[in-house]
Amino acid sequence: MVKKFLVECMAHDLNKIVESMFDPIISGLVAELEDGEKSANYLATKMDITENEVKTKLDYLITCGFIIFDRDRKSYSADSVKLNKFIEEHNNFDSTVDSLTKMDSYLN
Repeated sequence: MVKKFLVECMAHDLNKIVESMFDPIISGLVAELEDGEKSANYLATKMDITENEVKTKLDYLITCGFIIFDRDRKSYSADSVKLNKFIEEHNNFDSTVDSLTKMDSYLN
């Protein structure tokens, strides 16, 4: 099961997934979805962005299967099992945070 999960994740850009998780708006959207399915309108209102921006922000995580979009209901939900497995299997978030902090210090 773990091998299958790793193969699925390797089919996507792991750095892009991690970057998405650290985006403040995307992480806020994902946090909202941890409690269950939410409408596009609810998420847009909550994050003070348009429904189209919600779709754009979550698009890569949808492609990767971490977020599910129901077109008929115009709602989103999170695959919590897949998200948790990703975090467990890729506990390189500390090094990512360190790299981002270092990059930020160069930019400022």
